[in-house]
Amino acid sequence: ADAEPPADAEQPADAEQPAAEEQPAGEEQPAAEDRPAAEEQPAAEEQPADAEPAGGPSTTGQPTAGDAPRPVIAQRDPDGS
Repeated sequence: ADAEPPADAEQPADAEQPAAEEQPAGEEQPAAEDRPAAEEQPAAEEQPADAEPAGGPSTTGQPTAGDAPRPVIAQRDPDGS
């Protein structure tokens, strides 16, 4: 009975634990950081962000679209009547 406790400690369970750490999972983690996803994040911020400010009025976006037609319509109303 006394020989059983030490036998449990030497069971293959201990050998499997370190093996799990050495599994390819550890290699996949760093690979995920090197994936193109990291390159797509900064690219997405530079693409639309630079394109909008470069246009000037497009930076405001909604406000510009609403202000542009408003003054034009206001002038047409008095002119038409």
